[in-house]
Amino acid sequence: MKDTVLGVVPEHVVHPVPPPHPWRVPSVDSARYCAGMSQENVEVVKEWIGAVRDSEDFAWHLLAPDAELINATGAPFTNASGHEGFRAWRAEVSDAFEEGSSHPEQVVDAGNEKVLALGKVSGRGRGTGLQVDMELHSLYTLVDGKISRVEGFFSRHEALEAAGLRE
Repeated sequence: MKDTVLGVVPEHVVHPVPPPHPWRVPSVDSARYCAGMSQENVEVVKEWIGAVRDSEDFAWHLLAPDAELINATGAPFTNASGHEGFRAWRAEVSDAFEEGSSHPEQVVDAGNEKVLALGKVSGRGRGTGLQVDMELHSLYTLVDGKISRVEGFFSRHEALEAAGLRE
């Protein structure tokens, strides 16, 4: 996987992200997905992304109790640790935006219990009305089927590099 060019990754490795709801049931034929734990990890990440984007309540069962969130360098939000840290982070993000959404374009099995979500975010700043449209990519590390680390990147190149992939 590490030497694969992302644009030429075989179809069974790149997992298209289905449209919003229902996230728990993939809309793409299961034959297109990798078998085993890597596919399970991709499904966990897709469910997590959907819960964060579409729900008032996180899917806490998908997050390890000691999970950590490392925001993209330069992001105006604090990093998080544990469920309480994620709750505080979510409140901080919600306070900053009067509306916002994430637009994952691909969820890629990066191997070694890592899943890379490539996409964009958009929103309108609370109070300022400033519109934000930007790339935001997340590298997830999973342990025993639970998300143990989320690391954000504004640069696609940096996200791919952190995942051990290349353009």
